[in-house]
Amino acid sequence: SARVSVSGRQMRDVRFSVGGRAVRTVAVPRGALVVHALVPLRRSGPARQRVRARVTFGNGAPARTLTVSVRRCAHAVVPQFTG
Repeated sequence: SARVSVSGRQMRDVRFSVGGRAVRTVAVPRGALVVHALVPLRRSGPARQRVRARVTFGNGAPARTLTVSVRRCAHAVVPQFTG
């Protein structure tokens, strides 16, 4: 999982998607300026993945799509010595 933050004013809700697949929707509390969410990533190794956040606003402003690239860390390889 990756922790993603979105900041802005008068946000109503934020929809997160990874690789075109919707994974989480967060309803923003009234007056909140920052929203944090844990977004699940694919388990296909240390590949770069795009997380998109579709933000809708409560004041009638058009929705905006924000994009960030996230990269998972590779697992450390433990050498197997024999002998």
